[in-house]
Amino acid sequence: MKAKRPGRGPDGGEPSWPLAAWAGALAGLLLALGDFGASWLWMPWWSDRGWLLLHLVALLTPLGALSAIAYDVVRRRIARGLTRVSRPLPTWLPEYLLALLPTIGVVHRLFSGGMMSRLPARSWLEGLALVLSLAGLALGLSLGAALLRRLGRGSPRSRLRLIIALLVGSFLVAKTDQLFYPKLYDYLHASLGALSFALAFQGLRMLLEDRRGRLGKAAWPGRTAMAACVLVAFLAVGLGTLRRHQNVQVSLLEPRAAMARSVLLGFEPLLARARPSRATAQAATRAFRARR
Repeated sequence: MKAKRPGRGPDGGEPSWPLAAWAGALAGLLLALGDFGASWLWMPWWSDRGWLLLHLVALLTPLGALSAIAYDVVRRRIARGLTRVSRPLPTWLPEYLLALLPTIGVVHRLFSGGMMSRLPARSWLEGLALVLSLAGLALGLSLGAALLRRLGRGSPRSRLRLIIALLVGSFLVAKTDQLFYPKLYDYLHASLGALSFALAFQGLRMLLEDRRGRLGKAAWPGRTAMAACVLVAFLAVGLGTLRRHQNVQVSLLEPRAAMARSVLLGFEPLLARARPSRATAQAATRAFRARR
């Protein structure tokens, strides 16, 4: 019997990554609209608001698609490797392995600076927090998998309710990140952003699975790959022109645009090496002349 190639669907037929790409792109678009809704009122000019929306879409939509493709391919490779084990393993184990290193990194950074680093018996507390975090991650994934298995395979109405609950949960996590905890550490903002994206991605993927027949040729691997290339070009243009809109760049780094801020901080080394725009150079020249 011919083995199934990694990245293909459960039936070994159609690849699964195109559907994941579309779901990731739509999840990124929803997060971009969420950041825009929390930031547009603070910008005085409608032109800046328009550029803000374009930059948010150009930043988060392609990254959502690329992240979803990487997740789908890596997860299926991990699941394929785990099938070689004789004993049955939990279905959520690939997600647990993917989230393991980020969870360890967040706990370590939490105790490596600020007030947490000055606590007595810090190493013991860090170890306890790590054990509790990993146990909580396993518990959350197991409960989520059980819920998806129970409601996702039920009636269409129960499946639709689950999709709505996932999207509402993503919205609430994003708004909590933007409004209630604006002064969190950057890595905690990134963790909440990743959770919001994961909930939106899962809900939209289930929705697209139910509409797979209506997608038709749009979900073909070739067309999805072409769309992904266009999105990557869109991302490159957005990052390359960001310095020309200083008000937009400042707004993207505000806590109100929590997801965009986390992503831009990840691109900070790349943006720092970029050549300054003409407006930035002219402003620096005027400031230098004023000091003389």
